[in-house]
Amino acid sequence: MRRALALLALLLVPAVAAHAGDGTAMLGSAGELYRVRSGVYGQLFNNVPSAQRNNQVLALEITRDGAMQRMIVPGTEGPEVESSPALTVDRATNRVYLVWEGRQNYHSVLTLLARGDDGWSEPFEFAADPFSFKSNPQLATTLDRYETFADDGTVVSASRTILHLVWWDDGGAGQRVLYSPLVVEDGDVLRANRIFDLQELSSGNAASGTAVAVVPALLQKPQVRGGRDRESVVISAVEPGTGRLATLELRSVTGELVSFGDKARASIIDTGARNPGLSRGGIVDKARASIIDTGRRLLRPAIADYLSEAFLGHVRDSDPAESLEDAAEAARASIIDTGVSLRRGPADKAMSQVVEIGQSEGTTNASHLLDVRRASRRDVPELPNQALRVFLSQSGDDAALAWVVGDSLRYRETTADGGWGEMHELALGASLSTDDAYRLVEQRVARK
Repeated sequence: MRRALALLALLLVPAVAAHAGDGTAMLGSAGELYRVRSGVYGQLFNNVPSAQRNNQVLALEITRDGAMQRMIVPGTEGPEVESSPALTVDRATNRVYLVWEGRQNYHSVLTLLARGDDGWSEPFEFAADPFSFKSNPQLATTLDRYETFADDGTVVSASRTILHLVWWDDGGAGQRVLYSPLVVEDGDVLRANRIFDLQELSSGNAASGTAVAVVPALLQKPQVRGGRDRESVVISAVEPGTGRLATLELRSVTGELVSFGDKARASIIDTGARNPGLSRGGIVDKARASIIDTGRRLLRPAIADYLSEAFLGHVRDSDPAESLEDAAEAARASIIDTGVSLRRGPADKAMSQVVEIGQSEGTTNASHLLDVRRASRRDVPELPNQALRVFLSQSGDDAALAWVVGDSLRYRETTADGGWGEMHELALGASLSTDDAYRLVEQRVARK
């Protein structure tokens, strides 16, 4: 049964594409090649019902040890047209995620589907604004392993996968590039997540209205790729309102830090509830030992003590007119920001922000946060109005633009002063294919 998740982002994962970054193929953890194909049902499969033979469908191909298995993607057999498919593989489970854009009753929806050893999942349909046109979804995934508390208070190991989805959205709210992260815990996708305007994340000002005049092939195709490690991704997009090329580095806020902040907040609120009328200083004194012990069970002692004192000091110094719950929440946010700053270093602090992306279901109510760093914003150089590729460095600080003209591939790279270098050219032919030339540019910028 399909579940329409209005205003919930159906996240998908990216693919390291076999065709120079087209998002339709990726290697699995056991050496499999996964590929999603779009084609005519009767041409891709045998014994197709005659009424469906000419329908456009999606097929997942899995190649192991030279043998290829092709299977229909459930829900695509009908007359609706599916477009812009992409896939990725969760490195923790080797589970494949697919996403595509489709039309149903004149509504544009993105559909997410997963396949693992247990077969196909139920599809999720993400409408958001059902009347906006959604296109070119791109995917990436991050993995975070951390220590947290079980329901009985013991420290346990946990992991979460975050699926990162970006797409071009054209609707009543204007032309925008949207981003949504979706948390996967124990194989289940959490249903509470947020949708972000990438221009607002990169510049502070949300996009609205019609986009400025830039090359459509670049404007309407945001990019996402794996970052410097398994816990980060890099996203690039042309800001619709400014025409500038912006890149963001997004990193999961470590679960230990978030768990400590959540527990410290709960401890203060519980202490206040059990001691009505007690001053803020008195509440802090009663909760101090428990909060320090909580921090030391998850974090290095020096870090735990530093963050515990900062948290307790924030609560002690809070305005008595402010509710204890609000004071505890503000203290939690402050130490999480401090902990993230210690991890990323002070140089990036002014260009970063922490955003909450969801909360676990059930009894834990664990929060999930991302550290968003504004890696760069640059004016777009003069470019031809044709198919273009954007390649990103692992940090997002550098990029390259590439395109084909006749028998050559041309490209320009970013420079340290925030501009663009001269155009370079690679001759295409029998010794250098187009895909190989794109890969050379991709490899060059990836090393920066």
